[in-house]
Amino acid sequence: TTLAKTMDKFLVKKKKKRKGTEDDGKSESSSPSSKKAKSTKYLFVVAPGAGGGDCKDLVEVLETLGRVSTRKKWAGTFPSQMAGNVALLSEQSKAKTGEVVVYVGHSFGCRVIAELLKTRDAPAVFESYPLFGPTKPKTQGTDRVAPLKAIPEARNVLVVAGSRDPFLSREWLDPKEPRGIAALRAVLAEAPCTSTLVDVQGAAHNVLKVAKSKQLATRGTLRAAVVAYLDGLHLPLEN
Repeated sequence: TTLAKTMDKFLVKKKKKRKGTEDDGKSESSSPSSKKAKSTKYLFVVAPGAGGGDCKDLVEVLETLGRVSTRKKWAGTFPSQMAGNVALLSEQSKAKTGEVVVYVGHSFGCRVIAELLKTRDAPAVFESYPLFGPTKPKTQGTDRVAPLKAIPEARNVLVVAGSRDPFLSREWLDPKEPRGIAALRAVLAEAPCTSTLVDVQGAAHNVLKVAKSKQLATRGTLRAAVVAYLDGLHLPLEN
């Protein structure tokens, strides 16, 4: 696609520049269009935010790497409904022979994936994990930090967050507690799983919603991060 070619050119230029220096339940599917997808076949299962339909830009980036299946509706956002959401996401993961399932969440979808990873070992990308809600959690079910810390040691996740994400800094936080990217980094440091954190400067609670002049570069950054993460997992190649 045009997007894939454009971002590939961007990434090539970026590498050349660095050379010599240090460094409801319906789903929508699409087909791969990049060279990477020819070496490893991926099915990206996208878990959207609470309202659904907010992952258009994210899907467009993932389409350059593999097939995409997007969850369109959740069972609900209450803690008692989380198990139902995990079940729905599991049903969404209908991979074809030879495909590697990769879960990609945005906002609330990240919380669903975190729960799923307790019982399922799979690659996972968290885009804009909503670390802190608008009010201080009063019960374990409303604590958004705990699910991240509960991801098993055997898991390996990629976390992408915007430096201006309001869900990483709230007024109710103790003044002595870290905020922003530092807060997310501190939580991940306590989590037993392996994690890679990518900080997208200037982005808010959707790393791809940036000024038009920065959109191409930001998409390239996200795509490169996903590719590097998946390459690092040494997943099986297509026969």
